[in-house]
Amino acid sequence: MLDRPPAIALLAVGCVLALAVGSAGVLPEEDDRAGVEPETGAEPEKLVREMLAAEPAAVDGHLTETTTRNEKVVERTRYEVLTDPSDDSKRVRIVRPDESNLTVVQNRTTAWTYDEGTDEVTKYDLTDSGGVIVPALQYDHYDRLLSALNVTYAGTERVAGHEAQVVVFNDTSEEPTTAGIEVLVGDTEISLAETTLSRPVVLAEHRLWIHAAEDYPLKRQTTLVGREGSSVKFTTRYDRIEFETDPDEDTFQFDPPEDATRQDPPEMDSERFDSIEAAASAVSYRVPDPTVPERFELDSVIVSRVNGSTRVRVAYADGNESVRVRVLPDVDHDIEGMSVTVGDHAGTLTGGYGTSSLYWQCAGRTYAVYGPVSASEKLSIAESIDCEAASR
Repeated sequence: MLDRPPAIALLAVGCVLALAVGSAGVLPEEDDRAGVEPETGAEPEKLVREMLAAEPAAVDGHLTETTTRNEKVVERTRYEVLTDPSDDSKRVRIVRPDESNLTVVQNRTTAWTYDEGTDEVTKYDLTDSGGVIVPALQYDHYDRLLSALNVTYAGTERVAGHEAQVVVFNDTSEEPTTAGIEVLVGDTEISLAETTLSRPVVLAEHRLWIHAAEDYPLKRQTTLVGREGSSVKFTTRYDRIEFETDPDEDTFQFDPPEDATRQDPPEMDSERFDSIEAAASAVSYRVPDPTVPERFELDSVIVSRVNGSTRVRVAYADGNESVRVRVLPDVDHDIEGMSVTVGDHAGTLTGGYGTSSLYWQCAGRTYAVYGPVSASEKLSIAESIDCEAASR
C-alpha cells in the first residue's frame, strides 16, 4: 500500500490504534445457529479466492468488534456502516461506550471526521491521497494467509440472518509460534489493548464466515493461546447487513452541527531527498540509517514539517514492495498491540491493513517500521537503528 500524506496517515493510525476502545466487565457473547456438517466436496481455498476476486459490494450494516479473554468479553466496539465502493464513498459511525462517538464520511474528493465527545469536525481534501481507512472494513490479508496456513471447510452457519460458508485456518507447522504471531499482527481486526498474553503466543485457529451468495465476509474470529493456556479471541461480525443498497444522494456529504468546532487538517510541508546524507541537514536529530533485507534498496527520504514538528520517512523498495522507517516526534496517543523489546527500548507490534507495524520509543521520539516483511525482520531493522545518536 502506498504511504499516505501525514494528515491522512495520522487519521488512519488513530482509527487502528485508538478507536478499538471497549467497555470493561463481562458482556454476553452471541452465538450463531449451529452449522451443518462439512461437505466433502467443498473447496475452502476456492471459497476464499472467490471472495477476494468478487466485485466489492455496496453495504449497509452494523458491525461489532469483540475481544474475549479467557471466555469473558472485555472489549466491544460497534460500527454503523454504509459504503459505496464504486467511488470509495463511505459513511461510518464508530460507537464508543463512553459516548465519544466518531463519524467518518468520505466521497470521491473529501473526507470529514466528527468527534461527538469533543464536538470537533475536520475536513480533508482527498485530491492527492487515498482517503480514510476504517479497519473493520478491510480484508485484503487473506491472500497471504492462504499461502501461510492450512485451510479447511467447516460447513455453513447463519450470520446476521444470512447463510455463510465457514472456512478454518490453522497452523500445522512444527514450530507454530512464529506463524501464530505473524497472523496476530497481520489481521486487521485485532487490537490487543490492555489484554496481553504471556509469550510465546500460538494461533489456535482463525475462522472466516463468507456469505454463500455474495462472496462477502460476514464474520471473522481469531483465537490465540499463550503460555499456561490463557487465551484471547478477536471477533468481527455483522449483526445486520444489506447488499447493493441505494442511499440518498446526500448520504456521502456531511453537514456538521452548527455549534461544532472546526479543526483544520495538519499543515504539511515536505521535501524529498535522494540520500540519508542529503536529508541530514534538514533534521535536528539523526536520520535513521537501518540495515534492511538485501532485496531492498533506498528509494527516498522525505522530511515533513507538520504543525511545527519535523518527521522523517526513509523508504526502501524492491520493485514491487516497500519498507518504510518513520520518526514521529509528536505522537500523543497510546499505541496498542503486542509488547516486544527493541534493544533496550519497549516496543509494540500492532496490526493494520493486512500487515504488521512496529513502534518503539527512543530519545523522546516515536520510531516505526512498516511494510510487507515479517515481524522478526521488522525487529531486526529496528534494532539496527541508532536512535539515541546525536544529529550528524
